[in-house]
Amino acid sequence: MKYLNQSILIITITTVLICNCVLAQTNQIATAQDGRKVILKSDGTWEYQNASQNTSQSAMTFDNKPFDVKQEKLPPNYKGQDAEKIFNSLFKILLYKDNTEPLADFRARMQKDKQNLVTEYKKEMSDLSLDGIFAFQAVVIPSYDNNSKIMKPRFIAETSWFNEKLGYTYSSNDKQVRSFVGQNAYGAQVNVRVVESESLQILAINGEKFLSSESTGTLKYIGTGFNLETDSTQVKNNLRALIICKLIEPYGRYREEIIEPTFTNPEQTELKAKALVTEILEIWYYDSATGKIYFKQKAK
Repeated sequence: MKYLNQSILIITITTVLICNCVLAQTNQIATAQDGRKVILKSDGTWEYQNASQNTSQSAMTFDNKPFDVKQEKLPPNYKGQDAEKIFNSLFKILLYKDNTEPLADFRARMQKDKQNLVTEYKKEMSDLSLDGIFAFQAVVIPSYDNNSKIMKPRFIAETSWFNEKLGYTYSSNDKQVRSFVGQNAYGAQVNVRVVESESLQILAINGEKFLSSESTGTLKYIGTGFNLETDSTQVKNNLRALIICKLIEPYGRYREEIIEPTFTNPEQTELKAKALVTEILEIWYYDSATGKIYFKQKAK
């Protein structure tokens, strides 16, 4: 397995099992195990449905100012800062680390070049200090108890391969790009799908302090519960979370890797994994259309 580590991230790769579906002449929609929608195309390729949604959302205006934790109402259609843009501004100057370099030497080099990193970052993000407070939007899974009038929003917290910290997948774009016939040393053949997978994760060094009570040993959620008298489709559709956080050195991580196919899993994944390294301060649950704040979750 070939891989390349850079100074910006570790991520978590979640295996997605797609339900069997017979393709017709038009695109089909299937639901993955983690709840995300998958577009099964008539030409045999597929991609996550949110890939097109991310494009339309990115056209909306992001907040380019430091986040004010004292505010009690957010602007209408608020979506926080642009994590992709912040990561890309850091990525231009991130340091490489190969497997032969001791971690202590790598950290010493990074500390030496930290000022250069900060200087270059300011050229791209002049209004957002690396030492400031950031807010990144997260899509939640809402659950409402009509008897107790409790809303329990949550979102999946994945475990990183790099340091086993928890993180939220802020954006992802997986698509099948080609296929080929693979063959082992004994001449057995299998059709192999090649998938390009690029994702950005908000990696939290203290994510366990915000875990939902509904988390299990293998499936963890970040979330909480709060009183909400009115439950409606509109409330659920507009409910979002804001991850209020600080960036922590080394600020970001990046990893490229090719996951080789096998006969039991004939899929070759060309991975580009990105992450911003953070410490969560609070998580706010709010109406993304009106800006109304329902609840502010504190660390346990």
